[in-house]
Amino acid sequence: MAESERDFDRVHAPLRARVRAAGRVVHFRPVRDIGLGGVCIQGAEWLRPGDACDLELDPEGENEGATTSGTITATGRVVRVQPGYGTAIEFTEMNLESFDRLDQLVVSRSRRSRRQARKRYASARKSSSS
Repeated sequence: MAESERDFDRVHAPLRARVRAAGRVVHFRPVRDIGLGGVCIQGAEWLRPGDACDLELDPEGENEGATTSGTITATGRVVRVQPGYGTAIEFTEMNLESFDRLDQLVVSRSRRSRRQARKRYASARKSSSS
């Protein structure tokens, strides 16, 4: 999906996902990117578009299997599976506490990305004017 077609911005964040669907559990796969509307995780190619799933998203470095204050829980629907790249899951339900955590994560990461882009742009302008 083209970035311009997205309803929500996506950011890179150090998260790991646990996915439960179709009677299987995938333990802690790395997250490629995440936004308010969904997540793309590495692996889980056994899922199929349309599959419903339960998600737990934990900050990397947390103890596997431990539910922490930073855990984001949601239900979702698989929208795309790209072998070798990842599985895109749209959020369909999330409690308010998890949504607040996700919102804070996306906003903080977006600001960081914008600051880094501005620095690169300013640096490029300086070098081109020299």
